[in-house]
Amino acid sequence: MSTLEVKIDKAPLPSLDLLLDVEIEATIRFGGRHLPLREILSMSIGSVVELDERLDEPAELFVAGRLIAKGEVVVVDECFGLRITEVINSPDAAGLPAK
Repeated sequence: MSTLEVKIDKAPLPSLDLLLDVEIEATIRFGGRHLPLREILSMSIGSVVELDERLDEPAELFVAGRLIAKGEVVVVDECFGLRITEVINSPDAAGLPAK
């Protein structure tokens, strides 16, 4: 019987530094609601849409459509922000397929 030799290339792995400046869409979701078209068409300036999340529930941070963290909505220099209170570590919780 002959032995099969496998040559493994010892080249260094590519650095992630090339990707660190790539911009990825990030979205903070702090509520939602399904509305019938009739309600949407009847909206005008000053209309209020009540969301399905309570004020004390954490908002969710999605990066590239995947849940990666939860936290509290804050205001920073007149802009909304998110104070991270939980980082999602499990693929199931982030909506990722298990490997």
